[in-house]
Amino acid sequence: MRKDSFSYDVNAEVVLTAAEVVNMMKCSAEHYDYACKAAGELGGFLYGLNNRFVEYVEPGATPAPAKLSVCEVDLLCKVLEGSSADKTLYWNMRRLLLSMIRESERVNEVHHA
Repeated sequence: MRKDSFSYDVNAEVVLTAAEVVNMMKCSAEHYDYACKAAGELGGFLYGLNNRFVEYVEPGATPAPAKLSVCEVDLLCKVLEGSSADKTLYWNMRRLLLSMIRESERVNEVHHA
């Protein structure tokens, strides 16, 4: 065995509003794709975000940021493609995904010709 190199995963720390999470949960439930539906169901990461930012938040409290992976943000972009989606949230999520991809390339020294 030989070690070829190291690679690093990029996570984004985000704070979502209750309205944003409720919108994503609605879009998830209405989505045709199983992975998008599963994200909002018991055991899914979006279900966990709902618990964190909606269900178990003290009135007036600001929850601590949640860490999202590139794969989770990518899936949230897909969840938010539906007609019920908040389009501002969709575009903010897309910009976040692009910035995470760029940061991943930077920290992993990916160079394009």
